Amino acid sequence: MLRRGQATVRPADLLARRSAQQMTQQQLAATVGCSEGMVAHAEKGRRNLSLESVIAFAGALGCRPSDIADIHITTAEVAAIAKAVA
Repeated sequence: MLRRGQATVRPADLLARRSAQQMTQQQLAATVGCSEGMVAHAEKGRRNLSLESVIAFAGALGCRPSDIADIHITTAEVAAIAKAVA
């Protein structure tokens, strides 16, 4: 069960975006500031990510968060996250 403020990563889309950028899992992890294992688990669909993580992944991959994940968020949460990452 997802909590509010989480996203369901679409593994194939995440992998396709990373491959299109010619990045390794290690490079993406270093750019985002997470472990290589976190990237691997997300790409295999074994892990849901926080919205903050999805935003960071999308930024590193040059795409929108909705390009790699299904977002479960309220409008108020969008505003708060946008303010926090600005």
